[in-house]
This record gives sequence, C-alpha cells and structure tokens, in this order.
Amino acid sequence: MSEFKEFCKKILPFVQAGADGDVIQWNSGQCGWLDCNDAKSYYHSFGAKTEFRIKPRTIKIGDFDVPEPMRIIPHDGQEVYVVTPQVIDGFGPALWLGCGWQYTALERGLVHVTAKNAQSHAEALFSFSVKK
Repeated sequence: MSEFKEFCKKILPFVQAGADGDVIQWNSGQCGWLDCNDAKSYYHSFGAKTEFRIKPRTIKIGDFDVPEPMRIIPHDGQEVYVVTPQVIDGFGPALWLGCGWQYTALERGLVHVTAKNAQSHAEALFSFSVKK
C-alpha cells in the first residue's frame, strides 16, 4: 500500500467522526488528551506522529459519569464485559456469541468493551443500594 493510502487510512476514522459531530482528541504527552476544537490548529498534525482518538463518550448514572456502553453488536467471538449483579465484582467477561441474553444485555446498555468501563458502570449502579 502506498504511503498516501496508509496516511488516508490512518486519518479517515477521525475525519469521519469529526464530521459526525464527535470530539477528536490529540495526545499532548505531558498534558494528556486534549480536545481538537480548532481545525486550523490541528489539520497539519495528521501527517506527524501525533496520536489521535475519538473522545470517549460517557453517560450519567446518578452522580457518576461512566463510559458509555456498547451500542453496536460486537463481532462474533469478541471479548466483552457485562454488568450483572449475579457476580461479586458486579461484572464479568463473556465471548460474544449472539445469545439471547447477550442481546438483552446490549439493549439494556450493560455491555462494555473493557473491564475497567464495566467496573465503573457496576460501581455507579450499585452505589444506589449500598448501605452507607
């Protein structure tokens, strides 16, 4: 693949996400992830070794901001993490097989890409029922 095609392939998800209204961030190193909110300042950085990402979305559960759960169907065999009160940690890993209960969990917003995201979600949900 040509160098130009590689370049286009690298930036396409960020250009599309920005066009769709998502916030794009760049890794500044010392200051961490910063929002790209001025096209003039950042368009030239795509050619450099700058690291970009789509800003993670969050949802509000009570007073907690937690990572947004998955909204699209995972790939068959993909490892996901499901929030559930049936296990001590409040979440557990699962391989996506497209079972009925997995679709129900996805529709209810209980499926996450990472264990850390599922843990945050579980902690927020269970904070309503924990005795203080």
